[in-house]
Amino acid sequence: MSSGFNEHTGENVERHHSRCLFCTLGCGFDLATLRGEVAGLEYAGDSEVNRGALCSKGNYIPGLIDHPFRLTEPVTGDSPVSWSRALEDVADRFRSHSSAVIIDGTASLEDIETARLFTRRCLGSDMFAVHVPTGDDAVVEALYRSGVSRLSIPRSRIEEARCILAIGDPFDIGPIVAGSVLAARYRSHDTMFAVVSDGPNRTSPYASVRLQGDVRQILADIIRALYVLPVIREKAPKWADLLGNTVAEPENVQYHQIASSLTANEPVIVLETQDPVVAGLAGVIAMLTATDAQVCYIGSYGNIGDIVTRIERTRTVNDVFDAIESGEVTALLSLGADLVTGCSYRDVPSLLKKLDVFVAGSPFENDTTRLAGTILPTALWCEVDGTCFGGLLEAAVEPPGGALSCGEILNRLVSRMGTVLPADESEYRLEAAEMTPERVRELLDTAGEPFISPAVRSSAVRFADGSLSGRASFATYAERGPV
Repeated sequence: MSSGFNEHTGENVERHHSRCLFCTLGCGFDLATLRGEVAGLEYAGDSEVNRGALCSKGNYIPGLIDHPFRLTEPVTGDSPVSWSRALEDVADRFRSHSSAVIIDGTASLEDIETARLFTRRCLGSDMFAVHVPTGDDAVVEALYRSGVSRLSIPRSRIEEARCILAIGDPFDIGPIVAGSVLAARYRSHDTMFAVVSDGPNRTSPYASVRLQGDVRQILADIIRALYVLPVIREKAPKWADLLGNTVAEPENVQYHQIASSLTANEPVIVLETQDPVVAGLAGVIAMLTATDAQVCYIGSYGNIGDIVTRIERTRTVNDVFDAIESGEVTALLSLGADLVTGCSYRDVPSLLKKLDVFVAGSPFENDTTRLAGTILPTALWCEVDGTCFGGLLEAAVEPPGGALSCGEILNRLVSRMGTVLPADESEYRLEAAEMTPERVRELLDTAGEPFISPAVRSSAVRFADGSLSGRASFATYAERGPV
C-alpha cells in the first residue's frame, strides 16, 4: 500500500494493489481510496502481466464495488435482520437437516477450504462442491492430465515467440493478451500466428493462418501432422508411438505448415476453451513441441489453477442437485454462486423449492437469492485477504455495509454450532500426470465426438458487472455460440 496527496481535498489518498480475478491472466491494478472509500482506479504500470492496461472488466472494478445490486445486510423472508440473528437461525436449522454447501469459484483458497471443512466437521456431510459454471475446472484438470502443469506464460516470452498457436477466442475472454500476441505477430514477417476455432471470432482476423471448423478434429490432425516429421519422431517419448498407427496424415497443407513452424521454434500455445478434450489435445501438442511444456490458458475464473490443484473436490454441483432431487439433501448453503443462471441446463428453481432450508450468500441480488429464505451479503475478492494466483492478496478496500467474506460467515457459523475447525487439514496437491498411450488414445478417440458446451460462457463485456450470471448492467451483450 502507498499513499499520495489529493490536491483538491488536502487529504491523503491511499493506493492498494490488487489483481483482477475476472480471467486467468491476473492483471494488476491499484485502487485509490479516500477515507476508506473507493476514489478511483489507477493502472499498475509495473505489472508484468498487463503493464497497466485493463480490459472492460478490470476497468469496471470501482463500479463493481459500488454496484447498485450489492447486498449489504442479511435478510430473512423480506425483512433485514442482524448478522447475529441470521446466523443463529441458520445454525439452528442446519443442525436438524441433511445439508450441503456450494461455494463459488471466485472465493479465495482459504475460504473454499473452510467451506470444505465446515461441511465435513459441522454438517457431517461430504456434499461440498465448488461452482464453476464455465467449466474452467474441467479444462484445467484435462491440462494437468496431459502433463501440462504451468498455465501461464510470461508476457516477454509471448512477445518474443516466432510461432503462436491460438485455440478458441482468447482475445475475447482476456483482451490484454492480444497486445503481447500482436507484438510478436508483427515483430517479424516470418512469425506464424495460427488460430484454430469453430468459426470467425475476435482473435481470428489477426492470424496469418486460420483453421476453422471442428476444433477437436483440427487439433487431432495437427498432432498427426507433427508425428510424421522426422524431428518429432526422433525425440518423441514412448507414448507417442501409437500416433503412427492412427489414421493417415492429414491432406490439408496448412496442418503441415503449422506443424513445421511448431517444431522449428519454441512455440507458445494460447488456449481459450470450455472443452476438456480440446485442452487435452492442446496439451499433447505442447508436450510434443516444447522442451518445457506450457500453455497460456485464458479462462474466466482467475483462481482456478490453485483451486483445482490445491482443493480436494469429491463432489460436483450436479451431485448436490441429484441429492436434493432424491431427498437426500434437505438444506443447502450456497455462497457466492448464482446457481439458477449458472446451471440453466437443469430446473434449478424447482430443485431449490424442494429444500426445507435454502440460504444464499452473494455480493449481488440475482435469480438465486430471490429463492432463498435467508440472504447473506458476501464480500468480493478485492475486499478480503486471501490466496489467489499462488500468492496472498490483501484487501484493497472494506466491503460495503455489513458484507462479510465467505470464510468469515462460515467461521461465525462454526462458533454458533459449538465446533472448532482445524487450522489446515488438507495436504491435497494435484501434480501434472505423466502422459500415457492410453491417455493419447482416449483423446484421439474422443476427438470425433460432439462437445456439449457448459451453460455459461464468459466475455470481457458480458460479466463486467462481476455477477458471472449474464445480468450485466454494464453493457448489453449479444449471445454467440461457444468455441
